[in-house]
Amino acid sequence: MPGVLKNALDWIVSSGEFMNKPVAVISASPTPMGGDKAHASLLLTLNMVNAKIVAEGMIIPFIRLKLNNEGKITDPALADDLRSLLRALVISIHAQE
Repeated sequence: MPGVLKNALDWIVSSGEFMNKPVAVISASPTPMGGDKAHASLLLTLNMVNAKIVAEGMIIPFIRLKLNNEGKITDPALADDLRSLLRALVISIHAQE
């Protein structure tokens, strides 16, 4: 997990801000593993602070092959998967209201 993210989570742990809040976790990497270890570590941390994790998130390998030079998604399957995850997050948020 990137140090900056870990530090941010360290600050939030004691406040309870993530408790029962829906979250979607997305890890992307230029490697074939897609940031799987960072993803697993983040899921452990979010579970520990009782966040409501939506669909275990996404791991995106070879991210550079799926974006253009402007950072826009060029892979239709990735775009569909992201839309599905975001829909699940929105549904989870509305279910909390």
